[in-house]
Amino acid sequence: MDLTKGNRPIKPLRVGEVIDRFGRETGNYVSLKYPTVTYEERALPYVKNPNAYHQYEIIKPILGVEYGEIAEAFGQCGGGIQYILPKSLKYYLENGYIREIFN
Repeated sequence: MDLTKGNRPIKPLRVGEVIDRFGRETGNYVSLKYPTVTYEERALPYVKNPNAYHQYEIIKPILGVEYGEIAEAFGQCGGGIQYILPKSLKYYLENGYIREIFN
């Protein structure tokens, strides 16, 4: 297993994988769409807003992505897996690594 300085494992996000996020594209915390991570497992500090939910398809590999289990917080159970991108989603959108999926 490859670990970062913070002892979090790292892995690439591969072409074809789908990530999702509640929040703006300026952030860098995401989850894999499959298997689904519920809102409660994300332990977010605000009320669920379907308008803030976004999905992205990986179209170029993203390397050096840290990941780990989401802690319980804000009255939510946590327990999902969270991925921390080295740069913001906006960077990956602007540089052709991901594309937003609109349903």
